[in-house]
This record gives sequence, C-alpha cells and structure tokens, in this order.
Amino acid sequence: MIFNQTTGDATVTSITISVYSAAVDPDGDNITCGWDIDLDGHVDYPTLCTGEFTNLTIPIADWIQIPGSSGSIHSIAFIVVDEPGAAIAGILDLRVPYEVGSSYYAFGAEDANGAVTDGTDDNLVRVTMSQGGDLNWASISVKISVDNAAPVTCDNPGVTGGNCALEEFGTTGDQFWSVGDGVTIVESGQDLCTSGTCVIKVTITDTREGKTLDETTAIAE
Repeated sequence: MIFNQTTGDATVTSITISVYSAAVDPDGDNITCGWDIDLDGHVDYPTLCTGEFTNLTIPIADWIQIPGSSGSIHSIAFIVVDEPGAAIAGILDLRVPYEVGSSYYAFGAEDANGAVTDGTDDNLVRVTMSQGGDLNWASISVKISVDNAAPVTCDNPGVTGGNCALEEFGTTGDQFWSVGDGVTIVESGQDLCTSGTCVIKVTITDTREGKTLDETTAIAE
C-alpha cells in the first residue's frame, strides 16, 4: 500500500495471501521447493519442503476477473526440483470473492489553481486517478459536498446545466477516465465555496454497478 503524503489517500498495489505447501521425493532424493507467482518457471518464494505457510504478495495488475462472477483469479505454480535436476510443477488457482480491478480504484484530490472567491466560476479542486482500470464517462457520477453540505452532482466533461462541472486534464481525446488522468472541479453558475477556505469531499460512483469507487477530500482555498 502506498500513501500520498499530500492527500493522505492510500493506494492498494497488491494482495497478500497465505498458502500452505509440502512435498516429498519417493526416491528419497534431496529436493528444493518454492512458489512461482508469475508463471515464468522460476521460484519467487522458496519454501521448506517439509511443510510451511508462505505469505505471497500478488500485484493488483496480475488478478483477472472471473467471467460471470464478481470474483477474481490468479494462478501460481509450486515447483519441486530433486537433486539430479528433475523438476515438477503443480498449478494452484487463487481466488478472491471480489473484482480486484474495480475494488481498488484510488483517486487523490488537491487544491486547484486560483483563489476561491464569491464568484460562481471558481476552480475548486483537482482529482486524479492513481489506480484502477479505464472508466467510461457514461457510467461515472462525481458528487461533491462542500463543508459537509448536501452533495451536489457535477456535470461530466462535455455536459452542461448543473452547479459544478468537470474539466478534464491528461488524456482527453477518449471517453475514459484512466490512471494519470484527472478533472478540475469548477463552479458552474453557483457560488458553492465562498471566499476563504472550504473542505471539499469528492465521491466517485460507478452508476452502472451502483457502487462507490472511492472518496477523497481536499481543501479549496
């Protein structure tokens, strides 16, 4: 897990799972054992062949969603090599009961450029995606709460009519919000944050799945 020193937001980069292994050579040869977590044929985590629990750390990017399920899967291999050099590998499928890609979106918020005034077109905060898969704007809702007031839904890029708007930065030529891309949240015809300092809580929701992807907070000043 990585912490943004500015915002305090946490980014999950991997999942750690404890697995048990043991092996024996029928001929009595000495053997070495270990887990290959990326299926490249090389042992990443050596183990005691007589039996041992091992904590394996699997990067988020290596997990795959199970079709027709909300779970995710990743395959690893247990490799045993005897003294003469003969080797055998067994495949173990690891499963978690949630979709890793969508369960670990992370966003960071910070103060936007420009001072907060009593006008109705101030830049409030900038929000950047730091982790997750591509999100189609058609299924994203971004709401802000200013100083614990009732949430306000902001217009997605290219949409108008609301009291706040999202202006993209980063890669803007597609229909997706991707890692490294972000939005500046801007007032649109209403003074949401008056002169001074405001605490802006941002909630990003996947409307298609009906679940909150992340919440982040920043101070606009």
